[in-house]
Amino acid sequence: MRDRLTGSSSAIFFYAALLLGNVLFAGGKTAVILTLVLLASNTMLRALPGSFTESGSGVMSLALRTLLSLGLFPFAWLLCRAVLGQAAAPVLAALLAVGFLLQLKRKPPANNAARRDWRWILVAFLLVAALTWPPFSRIGATRDGEYAYRAYFSSDYLKHFSVVEALNQSGLPPANLYFQGETLHYYWLPYALPAFVAHFAGSAAKAMFAFSFSVNFLFLLLLLVMTAETCSRRRWIPYLSALLVVAPSLEGFYLWAFRARFSFSSYFRIGRDINIDGLTRWFWQLPEIDTLLRTLLFTPQHLLSLAFLLLFLYTLSRERARPWALSFCLAASLAASFFIGGILLLSWGLYALVREGVALARGRRTFGGILAVLVRQFALPGFVLGLSLALKMIAFTGSGIVFKPAAPGEAMILLGLNLGLLTVAGLAGLLAGRFRGRGFHALLLAVSLAFILAVRIENFESDISLKVGLIVILVLALLACRLADTPRAGKLALPAALLIILPGLWTLTLDIRNSADIGNRRFTSVISFEEMRMLDWVRKNIPAGRTVQNFPEARPWNLSAIPAFSGRQMVVGDRMHGQIFQVRPELYQQRLGDLRRALAGLPATQDDLRRLGVDYLFWGEAERSYFKFKPGLPVRKRLGSTVLYSLLQPGPQP
Repeated sequence: MRDRLTGSSSAIFFYAALLLGNVLFAGGKTAVILTLVLLASNTMLRALPGSFTESGSGVMSLALRTLLSLGLFPFAWLLCRAVLGQAAAPVLAALLAVGFLLQLKRKPPANNAARRDWRWILVAFLLVAALTWPPFSRIGATRDGEYAYRAYFSSDYLKHFSVVEALNQSGLPPANLYFQGETLHYYWLPYALPAFVAHFAGSAAKAMFAFSFSVNFLFLLLLLVMTAETCSRRRWIPYLSALLVVAPSLEGFYLWAFRARFSFSSYFRIGRDINIDGLTRWFWQLPEIDTLLRTLLFTPQHLLSLAFLLLFLYTLSRERARPWALSFCLAASLAASFFIGGILLLSWGLYALVREGVALARGRRTFGGILAVLVRQFALPGFVLGLSLALKMIAFTGSGIVFKPAAPGEAMILLGLNLGLLTVAGLAGLLAGRFRGRGFHALLLAVSLAFILAVRIENFESDISLKVGLIVILVLALLACRLADTPRAGKLALPAALLIILPGLWTLTLDIRNSADIGNRRFTSVISFEEMRMLDWVRKNIPAGRTVQNFPEARPWNLSAIPAFSGRQMVVGDRMHGQIFQVRPELYQQRLGDLRRALAGLPATQDDLRRLGVDYLFWGEAERSYFKFKPGLPVRKRLGSTVLYSLLQPGPQP
């Protein structure tokens, strides 16, 4: 009776923390909608056969079901959208409500909930709030008559907003709002949940903030509970794991010691004018390795993929690892991020081939048996890959992959500065630990390091290292916890852990400060109140199928506000977003040149603009300063000095 009561209390505490965090980050309406969606889907998942989602403590079961909900929801949304079109959202909401009510009649399963479950919920909540609330509270803050967006947010979250808008407003596959005529060549499936929430809450921004908090909270909670279960010798190990994943970098320590000469005032002054995660790129022209803090702040889709990788490793380490569970984790990780899920798929494929090949050589397997095993383990990931190709998430016309191995000295700088002493502790844990799945941990680490040190993408030199580096940090942190749990580590474990974490606090502190610093115009994009009002008017009054265009070269390179804040398509967007969705650089430059010539010749060249596909011209201070003339077109809407011109021909429009 005590266990069931504790389990119920844990569930109440879990959903209360989820709701409170979403209210804090996204407001009441959005928070209620997202929490209800997760509550309904989690309750429905109790009907799954077996004990996979009722594993360990009550909080572990809740974390597992919530992660499964985040993994399954995009496919349910996709099915409804393919069958029902724009009516998918209300129908899916009705199905969730019916399923929730039917499942309520079933007796909830008992679990061996531990009394300290609530502590992990509280620690995860406080960690997310402490690490991410200072920057999040400054997103879009007002300053001198403008809305300010720190560069990372304007380059990542504006992309997130536009993907949500594309899922809600276009068909399947969704449109690339930054490049008219192209579909969205991007792993957009994890955005289905925020798109669903935004449909009812009315705000893509708030839906993304709520989604981000939920993924952050779930990842840290899963990490805490998983390490508490798998490394049980010392109770402080879960707290160690949470710090190891966010504070391994020595970039800040290097900046303080060698550039600021051990002066804290100089350190924060110098650090204000540098993106600290780019030290290896800025000082040595090497790739960057992102920290998990920046993933908590900017890229929830990659963190969701990493959470499924974490669940994969947890499932693999158990005595009765279920092949279907491993297959689902692999498929869900791949659906959330091709980078992280792709490395997991490649590593698991190599591991399975070697394992089955050895079994075949020893006479323990037949060719038919091997085929059956491979189908069971790779059918779901194969389905996700096939679906991605069918929905054109992958294009073969963008930037190419090149092999560019780092020299030994460069590798030492790259890994030593970005990963610090965590590399040593993780490798020691791999050698000294004895646990199920140890061989796969080693292979996953080796494959990830090989990609970081030798593989590049043209025009996006650090894309692989930024994402795959997250896998390396997570695996090394888990292995370091395994080392601390061994009897031989003994009394040296905690001092060694502090030696890893304390130097990393320089990077962690500066990252949080810089991410919240919207006063630094070098790394901050701004939108005037006037232009934001116009974008809001466009959202409410211009049909979703219309194209609204400004001139990207006249504006900051990482800011195309039209798709993000009005949800309308552009013929061509800013340089980064215009190419990041696998658009060929030469095609982007050609279209930008055509737009430049058409705008420079107005009003005589308005037919050229129409042939490009422009319906409305957004003319703000940036365009006026760049071209130094008025377009001479019919005015659709004027707000102060910001004007929306119409290029639509008189008469009925399609």
